[in-house]
Amino acid sequence: MFAKVVESGSFRGASSELDISIASVSSYVARLEESLGVALLYRNTRKLSLTKMGKRFIKRHRIYWICMPMVSENTKRERNAVSVGLKLQSPPF
Repeated sequence: MFAKVVESGSFRGASSELDISIASVSSYVARLEESLGVALLYRNTRKLSLTKMGKRFIKRHRIYWICMPMVSENTKRERNAVSVGLKLQSPPF
């Protein structure tokens, strides 16, 4: 949701794209900032802009979403390799 705010440049734009209320978007961003203990956005009546920490956060967010499919696929491959690679046989008694 934070990424949508950044991409659209406003809470209104993000709420429209996500089909939720402006208040919900604003509340989410406020809770995110509170949980991180930093301001991510400068707010005024005309526009939003990223703080220094906001720029760092969104950069990391984008890297995460780019890398996550590769990490997931590698994990699935490793899981399959382990489950296929372990075949045990015991001698008949």
